[in-house]
Amino acid sequence: MLSGLVLLMLVATVIFSLPHVEAEAFTPFAPQGWTAVGTAGVLIFWAFFGWESITHLVPEFKHPERDVMRSTWMSVLLVGLVYISLAFVTIGTGMYGGASNDAPLALLMQQALGVGAGIATAVVACIVCVGTMNVFFASSSRMGYALARDGVLPSFLQATSKRGVPHRSLLLLYGTNAVTMGVCYLFAVSMDQVMLVPVTLGILVYIIATLACVKLLWDDKIGRFSSILSALFCLAVAPFAEGFLFVPVVVTAACLLYLRLKKGKVNKEISAS
Repeated sequence: MLSGLVLLMLVATVIFSLPHVEAEAFTPFAPQGWTAVGTAGVLIFWAFFGWESITHLVPEFKHPERDVMRSTWMSVLLVGLVYISLAFVTIGTGMYGGASNDAPLALLMQQALGVGAGIATAVVACIVCVGTMNVFFASSSRMGYALARDGVLPSFLQATSKRGVPHRSLLLLYGTNAVTMGVCYLFAVSMDQVMLVPVTLGILVYIIATLACVKLLWDDKIGRFSSILSALFCLAVAPFAEGFLFVPVVVTAACLLYLRLKKGKVNKEISAS
């Protein structure tokens, strides 16, 4: 319901903004140069993060073999259409790139829907955050439970409540996110920097996943082509993250170290027995 309300607000904003779009707003087409397009491409990943989280909720579907693919395709196409439309009217109406560059969407809503910029921003931000965090906690806690069940993470996280909720994994996510938010607040970390950390991690995951799909779907012509194309796009965008590329390197090294230590501990236990 929350996501539907946001979607209605955004669609209404696009429709009522179209008459105010001017062709002059799109010239020059790339005023900051083509390298800025690559940098923007990195940040655009932030807009699409989350649609793949539905795969962690497969056990919740009655007919996953049918519904997961349908919902995935619908989410990708719908989100892509909405963001492209918003970008078009935001630039075409001149709301982006001027002195009021900090909140172009709020000003666009004010012009299109007649609501206060501050109220519009607050309402949309709250709805989006609640919906996104709900999906994130539900899917990620389920993934943590699955990893603990398979012996990758500590078995402590495998516990579930009477209703089947992986509460320990959920509490771990809540705690780590709360600490992260506190650190960002105390050290005044900018939103751009906060965004680029998960963005670079997500791009690495996409690269690994698409390359894996190339191998898994090699006998499927459509699957092979789409996997190769996706992998190439991700590889092309990754360098524009620049200094933040160290984040996935550090996280990957930490994960490999953890798995190595865990394997060594298991081998010692087997030898001792």
